[in-house]
Amino acid sequence: MEPDGSVHVTVPARKPLLFQLLDENGMAYQTMRSLTYLQPGEKISCVGCHENRRDAPLAGVPLAARRPPSQILPKDYENEPFSYVRMVQPILDKHCVRCHGGPEPQGNLDLTGGPLNGYTTSYWALCGDKDFAGPNTNPKTAAAALVPRFGMRNQVQVTPPGGLYGARGSRLIALLRDGHEAVSLDAEELRRLAQWIDCNAIFYGAYLPEEQERLLRGERLPMPALQ
Repeated sequence: MEPDGSVHVTVPARKPLLFQLLDENGMAYQTMRSLTYLQPGEKISCVGCHENRRDAPLAGVPLAARRPPSQILPKDYENEPFSYVRMVQPILDKHCVRCHGGPEPQGNLDLTGGPLNGYTTSYWALCGDKDFAGPNTNPKTAAAALVPRFGMRNQVQVTPPGGLYGARGSRLIALLRDGHEAVSLDAEELRRLAQWIDCNAIFYGAYLPEEQERLLRGERLPMPALQ
């Protein structure tokens, strides 16, 4: 991103694109709730929707438009659907379950990865205690949750800037960054947890029941074929 806020980037064709504005720690400051999709060779500009209709166009050329487009750097797990069991649970197993596991987990917070009612015990412990649907998506419930989510589905609603409903507002992330019982996550582990929360703390990266069963078992799925 250039100092004037402009971006110029080459993106993969025929893949759904979700844009997030990240802070210096790689956490989402704001998330665009709708997807973008391009065909090979297609070019688009994000103009016309994010300005007041009475605003005049910029008098100059944005800084990013004066240079060649940036290239997206591939990340881990890029070529498979999201899987909580594969991305998040290994971090909990490594750092958390020795205290938050067993017959009497500390704080009554069981972070083990066994299946429970369609998800896992740890997912219910982190995300099952708050209902974020409709009016319950508010700053009070977000601040109280270890893992906040954005529960409104009406497209008129927008996610407010600041990351309150993502990793920036997560008590879990703050606890781990500040230090908790000598637990120390490396930068990659923190990034992975933040990515999960900034994806609205989803569990499954697939919709078909048979694929969800495979994800729950920790199996890796291929990306869906183009239709």
